[in-house]
Amino acid sequence: MSRGRHWGDIFKAIVAFLCFLFPAAMAIRSVALAGMAAGQDDRIGVVINMIAVLPWGVLAGILFVRIYLRGIASHLVDSLLAPRRFLKRPAPLISPILALLKQERYDEALERLNALIETDPDVPRLWVMRFDLMSQEFNDPEEALHTAETYLVRPKRICSEDNAKLVLRYAELARKLQRGNDALLMLTAELHRSGTGYSRAERRLLENMKKSLADEAGRG
Repeated sequence: MSRGRHWGDIFKAIVAFLCFLFPAAMAIRSVALAGMAAGQDDRIGVVINMIAVLPWGVLAGILFVRIYLRGIASHLVDSLLAPRRFLKRPAPLISPILALLKQERYDEALERLNALIETDPDVPRLWVMRFDLMSQEFNDPEEALHTAETYLVRPKRICSEDNAKLVLRYAELARKLQRGNDALLMLTAELHRSGTGYSRAERRLLENMKKSLADEAGRG
């Protein structure tokens, strides 16, 4: 299964290279023809061939970015689209909840945490805290997974490293509960979603987790 996937990746890489090579070659050809026309003092030929360079060059550039710089392009788009609501107002106060957790007053901590989530549902750190509380102190993994799913399907979110943390926590717990397919679906959705604000390092972590789960599913 892994060998088949390996050759499949090679085939896709070759096809992608050929798709990029054709418009790039056409753009170079048009430039060469324009040079030849200039040498023959053919002004019309120069203009026609230089006009032809533009669409081929733009297409080659788009394909190059899409194929070879996809991670960088995705990060730039995400950085532009990800909302930064806390530039306008302060983050929710979580220190009282942390104090309750330290005192092992988990029911009170959960009550306050739920209240904060109701007020600021777009804040990923609150959902990470709730996930950890349900999966560890309350030993309720199903509710922990439900917590992550509830947040991750929201249409808006704040740009934060806690987004990737929550996705990875979800994937690890789903794997332990033999729900690897759910984790794969979530990771795929996250990697294709715009506006997440994931850094290149975070995207690599998510992609590596997805590959690991896919390999396990293939062996199964």
